[in-house]
Amino acid sequence: MVLSHDELPPATPPDMIRAGTVIDEIFEPGMDVYGCPVGSRKFVKNWLNNKIQKLARIKDKTCHVLEKDKQALWNILSLSYSQKMDYWASLCYPSDSFQALVEFDKLVWSYLECATGLTLPLTADKEEGFECPLDLPITSFKGRSIQHHIARLPISKGGIGLRSVAETSGQAFIGGIEMSVTFFTGEFGVAPGLEEV
Repeated sequence: MVLSHDELPPATPPDMIRAGTVIDEIFEPGMDVYGCPVGSRKFVKNWLNNKIQKLARIKDKTCHVLEKDKQALWNILSLSYSQKMDYWASLCYPSDSFQALVEFDKLVWSYLECATGLTLPLTADKEEGFECPLDLPITSFKGRSIQHHIARLPISKGGIGLRSVAETSGQAFIGGIEMSVTFFTGEFGVAPGLEEV
């Protein structure tokens, strides 16, 4: 398979096909490279949405099988499930991955409710009786429930350490770039021609 955003060149060997998939009756170029979607924005978003659907099925099955074992549910959530999208958060453009990561954050929250056996509000809904007493000057924190704040705090600060992958995707992507760039250039780099870039 060959990844090409345009049609394949005329000299392409006949056994080589253009990588991609049909989405909404339109061919979108793209392919899986080491477990990461590479291609058009629509291809990447579709690939990540399929991953979210798979993770939703895993969450539902896990919560069903371990319904009576809250400790096991918590262990799987905190040590494994909540980190399932970290790889793609660091390798996909945040603009492409953001919506999938928001959906994943919702899955993690739903899993948390299953593991605790509680209904945990995300927002400070006065009608429901859950008001966040924190009057923070940070706009993005306004309207969140106290449960939401506590869930996002590190364990060392009295929270439960479930960070939002969507909110940290920008930092994760920059970290992924910083870790990989050094392997592209230099004496043993895979792309020394990119030295100036």
